[in-house]
Amino acid sequence: LVPRPTLWYDGVMDRKNQSRRALSVRLSEPLAEKLEAMSDERGLPMNTVISDLIAEAAGVPELAPSAGPRDITVQIARDACRFGPTSIGARKGIAKHLSNQNLTALSAVVYTAAARVIANDPDPEHGGNERASSELTSTARLVESARNHELSIALLREATALDAKNRVAENLLGQWLVRSAQRDGNIEKFKEAMSLLVNLVDYDSHAELFYGLAALAIADVNSDKTARSSALENIARALRRWAFGSKDNQERRKWILQLRHLQEQKANHLVQDLVDFANSNADWDPISIEDISG
Repeated sequence: LVPRPTLWYDGVMDRKNQSRRALSVRLSEPLAEKLEAMSDERGLPMNTVISDLIAEAAGVPELAPSAGPRDITVQIARDACRFGPTSIGARKGIAKHLSNQNLTALSAVVYTAAARVIANDPDPEHGGNERASSELTSTARLVESARNHELSIALLREATALDAKNRVAENLLGQWLVRSAQRDGNIEKFKEAMSLLVNLVDYDSHAELFYGLAALAIADVNSDKTARSSALENIARALRRWAFGSKDNQERRKWILQLRHLQEQKANHLVQDLVDFANSNADWDPISIEDISG
């Protein structure tokens, strides 16, 4: 019989809560015996040994199951400890190193330290509050992609505090506050989101969508039918703008999710109108009411 060990692929999530993919691989008898010997020598399970070898061959040793935190070099540490702009590169390198090890929160702290140095850099070509704010916005995106929602919001608050004209940070902060409020029911977050997004609804369909979602939540809490009607119109207008001329079926999937939320809000007449609009004006696959209900 040819051995068929099951290999576990460790995803790039928190090591305490890893996603895994089972791969069934046929190995020759001599290769299987060699791996068994390596497993015995290292005192590690066969899966760990094989996954370590794959991670090393793929050039990502930090993703190996047996890989522990690795220290930075003395040179990098020395550069990062300096005061002033010469430390920026080293600090960002350390932050990237931490991010690669899935230490997202710690990475964000170091990225923020680098951004603070950028803010204080007197050279207009490399420093200032605008550049620092932009750096923090990028860091917030990275943190949000790791699903550390509250930390990403905190970073965007800092970004907008550094540069009140950073509309990208303002827009993201408003949208992520709505999502956070939908999770914890904090009405104050909905109100803050509306104040951030109100001046952006004319520029971005997603800004108007999340403005409408926040307004709808507040209207429902206050049992305000007029405000509810206005919020639903914001949402519908945003979804029309989003769908218009779109060709991306990935966007279609996200768009349908929003219609499902509307259906949960008992706005079935609006759902039908939006489906008709998308089928006439979007270039993605046609949508049926069954798609929404499914």
